[in-house]
Amino acid sequence: MSKGKTAITVGKGIGISLALYLLLQFLWALLLVKSVVPEERAGLLVTVSCGIAAFLGARFAAKKGAGFPSALGSTVGFLALVLLAGYLIFDGMAQQGWLLLAVGLVCGCAAGMSKVGKKKRKKRKH
Repeated sequence: MSKGKTAITVGKGIGISLALYLLLQFLWALLLVKSVVPEERAGLLVTVSCGIAAFLGARFAAKKGAGFPSALGSTVGFLALVLLAGYLIFDGMAQQGWLLLAVGLVCGCAAGMSKVGKKKRKKRKH
């Protein structure tokens, strides 16, 4: 696969991760406001949504791109944007930021290392 197509695929993986992350944040905020989930669990919900978003974005990049390198690029790009936004908004990175980084990297690497694509069947000769 050419470098241009791989870069576009990584960019799409980052976009999918960010969109899913924001969607999950809105969902968790709704659940917190409606008192379905206690406020003490807000940090856990943010971490879980980061892991899910990193996994699915990396999975897309790995499947459509060059495998593990595309997945890792998508994960690192997504986490860089999320942590940069958190750093700029909160004037520093708290313990939650390091946890997001660790969970996101583990989930992204897991997506990249999982089997990519479909099994190819051998054609039988009749």
